Amino acid sequence: MTKTLLTVPKRTLGRMKALAHRRKTTVSHLFREAVEKTYGIDTGLRSALDWKEDPLVKLFGTFGDPIDGGPNDSALNHDKYIYGVDLKKRGRAP
Repeated sequence: MTKTLLTVPKRTLGRMKALAHRRKTTVSHLFREAVEKTYGIDTGLRSALDWKEDPLVKLFGTFGDPIDGGPNDSALNHDKYIYGVDLKKRGRAP
């Protein structure tokens, strides 16, 4: 971990100290937890806002069956259809 300086209003710090005392933890831990939950940082998760903007989420259920006009190789070439990029050709996919 690394240290950083964070400026917050006195009232906020007072409330954070009281909460940390009740939870038997540190103010630093509460701030890290809040950042992780809000922005999905260091947890490997994305925030709700990021998920709404992900092209994959927007395409759920849109390919359809190849019989109905959907692509017949969507399982194999999904990056091309979802993101408009063939990651295999760029060497970024397994």
